[in-house]
Amino acid sequence: MPKPKKTKKLSNTVEINKPAYKFYLGKGNNEDLVRQVLLTRSWWVETDDKERNNLLWQQWTPSREYYETFQKPQSICSHLAGNIELHSKLNLYKNVCQYLQKNAFKILMPTYQLFGAEKVKFENHFQYLSNNSVQKPLETEADQSPELLPSLKPKTDPAPNLKNGSKLQFNSERVPFEFQVTKKNLNKKNLWILKPEGLNRGHGIVVVSSISEIQQHIDECRKELPDIKTRSKSNPQKVAAVVAKPTIEQIVNVHTNQQFLIQKYIENPLLFDGRKFDIRCYGLMTAKGDCYVYNRGYLRLTTNKFDLDSKDPAVHLTNNAVQKLLETYCGYEEGNMQSFAELDQLLQEKTHEPTYFTSVLWPKIIQSVTDAMASVSKRIIGKYSCQNCFELFGFDFMITDQLNHILIECNANPCIELSSPVSWWLLPELLDDVFDLTIDRTFSIQQNKQKGVFEPKTLEYWRKTHPEERKVIGMRFQGQKVERKNEFKMVIQGWKVV
Repeated sequence: MPKPKKTKKLSNTVEINKPAYKFYLGKGNNEDLVRQVLLTRSWWVETDDKERNNLLWQQWTPSREYYETFQKPQSICSHLAGNIELHSKLNLYKNVCQYLQKNAFKILMPTYQLFGAEKVKFENHFQYLSNNSVQKPLETEADQSPELLPSLKPKTDPAPNLKNGSKLQFNSERVPFEFQVTKKNLNKKNLWILKPEGLNRGHGIVVVSSISEIQQHIDECRKELPDIKTRSKSNPQKVAAVVAKPTIEQIVNVHTNQQFLIQKYIENPLLFDGRKFDIRCYGLMTAKGDCYVYNRGYLRLTTNKFDLDSKDPAVHLTNNAVQKLLETYCGYEEGNMQSFAELDQLLQEKTHEPTYFTSVLWPKIIQSVTDAMASVSKRIIGKYSCQNCFELFGFDFMITDQLNHILIECNANPCIELSSPVSWWLLPELLDDVFDLTIDRTFSIQQNKQKGVFEPKTLEYWRKTHPEERKVIGMRFQGQKVERKNEFKMVIQGWKVV
């Protein structure tokens, strides 16, 4: 590992380190912000050499060859080789189910891959919820887990094809546990959310209520277009970047050959001013088995009012990539984002407690993020050497009108665009705290870096600042001070929950 060069003293209190370590930045997802935060560390300098550097930061997880050939203790990456264990919705679902057993369905919605036996199981589940004549069985005993329950089988056809409209007859004595978690009074429309694996930011996602809709959408997404290539198995997320400025229709009907997942749709979401929202929060995992949850986050809201009968994707998807395409985007608030303080104020009307979210729900969400990270353990490292690597994950939750929190998904490469006063203040400090726990500890320096305090961002300050200037001002430190603490809370140490 290269050692920092000797520092030159300018006074009794100030020292300036000459650059000793090199970072490489891949394009996209606001690499300017990453650059500015890294350059507050005077011992780092940028390089355009992707193979010879101390830090590789990019959107995509490197290939196997990187971890086998280039990755060394003094040359680390911002991705863990096995991150698919979390950012794959299906893997996340299976890992959390295995880890929490029956308790997993307190925070998860049933999820299936539309292939093989999983597809048949989904069809059975769909028909079970559609069949109003089925008597709901009593809750399963506490000591029974999904793995111990017998498969639900129709009395006749063991592998039904629901496209022909056949009615199934169920043995109502005992059914799979996940069939029971959807209460019928909360399942008015039998809505499901269909999504291709490996894509993010709303691409390919649609809400469906019939088997025919599912097949129709999959067929549409698998049509070939000459200007869109979807055969890259190593980086399927790149499909999302093919169209520079897509329409909502192009986002929904993205052309992909990926497998599709289907997840039970939450039909009773808690609404913010009549609109749907989710909660974005962050988890940090290191190759040493230390895991952290960031003690801050924000709400992402839709622009249009919530309506279960609507087929408009913008009503159901909170993704900024979808919402920013609407003419009415930012009609309620800048960037369609709100802070946790605003959610506390909303819930005070329901609970009569001024800090119900931050004092009651937020600790539960932190525990659920901890459980998700604990469920993958060392598998997150992958099969190859991953020394000192780390990964910042974005976890998305929804709140039901009964004030239960539901884990929707986990994203590698979470969006770090400065698109609102909320993210303008939060994200620079988030990255600074990430680097404090990772590269600042891996690459020793001769002086301790004091915590950077970023300028507070008010709505008025945001509105009077030119959009191009926000990119720079949003990253500007107020000064090198020691007052700000690291907002990450350690929840797992050496692969053991603390």
